[in-house]
Amino acid sequence: YTGSTPQAILGKIIMAQPVSATEGRKLVPPNVDAAIRKALEKLPADRFGSASEFARALGDAGFRHGAQGGAGMVGGRAAWGPLQVAVACLAVLSTLGLGWALASGGSGAAEPMPQRLSMLLPAERPMAFGCSPCRAIAISPDGRDVVYAGISLDAVSGSRGIRLVVRSLGSADVRDLPGTTGAAQPFFSPDGQWVGFFTGEGELKKVPLTGGTAVTVADGIVGAQWGFGAWTDDDAIVFTAIGNENALYRISADGGSPQTIAAPDRAQGESFFMRPAFVPESGTVLFAVRSQPGGDIRIESLVVETGARRVILENASSPQYLSSGHLLFRRNEVLMVAPFDAGRLEITGPAAPLTDVVRGDGDDGSGPDPQLAVSRNGTLAYVPAAASTSAMLGLVSRDGVFEAIGPSLSGTTVPRISPDGRLVAFQTLDGGESRVMVYDVARGSTNRLTQSGRESGPAWRPNGRELAIGSGAAGRSMFLADLSGARMLLVTAGDAWFMRSASWSPDGETLAYTVQNGSLHDIWVLPMGDGTSARPFLAGPASEYSPAFSPDGRWLAYVSDESGRREVYVRGYPQGEPLSVSTDGGNGPVWGPDGSELFFQGTDREGAYSLMVVSVAPEGGTLRLGAPTKLFDMRVTGPTGTRESYGGSSNHGAGYDIFPDGQRFVMSRGPAPLEREIVLVQNFFEEVRRLAPN
Repeated sequence: YTGSTPQAILGKIIMAQPVSATEGRKLVPPNVDAAIRKALEKLPADRFGSASEFARALGDAGFRHGAQGGAGMVGGRAAWGPLQVAVACLAVLSTLGLGWALASGGSGAAEPMPQRLSMLLPAERPMAFGCSPCRAIAISPDGRDVVYAGISLDAVSGSRGIRLVVRSLGSADVRDLPGTTGAAQPFFSPDGQWVGFFTGEGELKKVPLTGGTAVTVADGIVGAQWGFGAWTDDDAIVFTAIGNENALYRISADGGSPQTIAAPDRAQGESFFMRPAFVPESGTVLFAVRSQPGGDIRIESLVVETGARRVILENASSPQYLSSGHLLFRRNEVLMVAPFDAGRLEITGPAAPLTDVVRGDGDDGSGPDPQLAVSRNGTLAYVPAAASTSAMLGLVSRDGVFEAIGPSLSGTTVPRISPDGRLVAFQTLDGGESRVMVYDVARGSTNRLTQSGRESGPAWRPNGRELAIGSGAAGRSMFLADLSGARMLLVTAGDAWFMRSASWSPDGETLAYTVQNGSLHDIWVLPMGDGTSARPFLAGPASEYSPAFSPDGRWLAYVSDESGRREVYVRGYPQGEPLSVSTDGGNGPVWGPDGSELFFQGTDREGAYSLMVVSVAPEGGTLRLGAPTKLFDMRVTGPTGTRESYGGSSNHGAGYDIFPDGQRFVMSRGPAPLEREIVLVQNFFEEVRRLAPN
């Protein structure tokens, strides 16, 4: 109920009748509406006597309530006397927590308690994940509005894409923020009027929360889609982006040129800065410092005006300052809170773990960035971790029928079929550690090929006895491993971050692979026998990755974002002009066994995430490519009725492969990576103070 004064609201609670459920939802069955009205009766005697009685009414299509009139009845309900009204008043006052105040003459209301609420998102606007590092959720400073990166249907083009979506606490409806197609990493202005975000086109932008024109704050930002921003009290934005200097930048929220306010000290082994968080009314920014890819990480503070830096916590990341006087952070995959003195910039007491289990980033939710946000007034919003992130390998026919094989493992992806079709090598991810496994299709057995973590992207050599494997551990390298586990170093990454997603020429003498440095990806080739002869094949301002040699070795398919979005291309090897394969976005190219088909993951005309195929035929010195045709949907309803998703392709490589018979694929399949639930914890600071007193 609403009213101009507490007394008016109290009067309605005592006397007014609730609005019928059918007024809010026309399809509510009459018996359900009747059961709800009986459960909300003012007098206990008029309500259900037990939960089982309530349940029977909900299931009884013929149940009705308040239909019979008679003596002592008003509108089908018993007339109230003065004593009944007084009793009801006292009951309501007690429920509101005012009974003690009235009895004692004091003002002591009960202390607020944390309350957890589930915010269910519409099926047509689920949350979207896949990028890493990324944070797909933000909450306004007053805790009234949640903004998230969601899947939406573009009304103009008809294609599906990522947009920022607003869900207000006072409404069950959601609305898209205009001008936010392809948006990532949302964050609020201190007054809650604006939402900042990044785009895959290298832009930092802002848009009014109420809707309106999105404004470009800065462009030309390398790695903007992996950027993190924090809006300061003096109307500036401090941000990081994985690219170029990997530094900490500051720019006026009205636009201008970003200024570097802190850069990694390479001599001290610092690699990049990430995830800034502003401490209100202090001029101080907290941020994470990574020593190297896969190396140590810590939280530091930076006084923006003076540039003074200070280490706050070792072995910690994802800092968020809480206005309760605490620091929220991640350590060893656990979210923790600790009392924090913002004036002295130091932790003042022991840290304690949070009780809520929060989803990470990435497709399977096991990434390092927790999907949560905290308002200044103490409301926590987070995406709960799924009960399981396991995925099952399976054989998939050309019409999409899935037959499970192998074990169910976390983060199963990038499967690769041996040339004879007997073995499937694939990558698993668990707790940030990736390993390469080999599944024997005939025997049904699985063996671990690599023992250490951070090894990925297996690629079978045509002899069927060896695989190229990328290693993200110290000395980032590409190895040649045989099935016994013995390995030989092929090439090192040098100053680059990672080496992955490789493909062999048909003679097994040339390896094409991806080199990642920051957010940029280049394709290199390595002739066997001399690791010093590696050379770039495609290197420039655009990112190119996932090389795939054609069966005759004359062509190389790959992914590039030179058009502004990821598309699949093919060009002659060792030289030739690029030919466009996909027309509406694409990823993960895989050649058919005889070279007459090229597959990729993309979208069909209805915008559905699908496996696509293009016919390929030689024509003089070039190729004649057919129109992309859909084979089957990549998101389906599983046997239990849950929404499931086939493994997606990324810069790690294609998320599928095709058998030598050209009729079956191997893919992983598991719960769809699109969540529809956000948990709100109101009065979150009360829980924080209990866990970590300050």
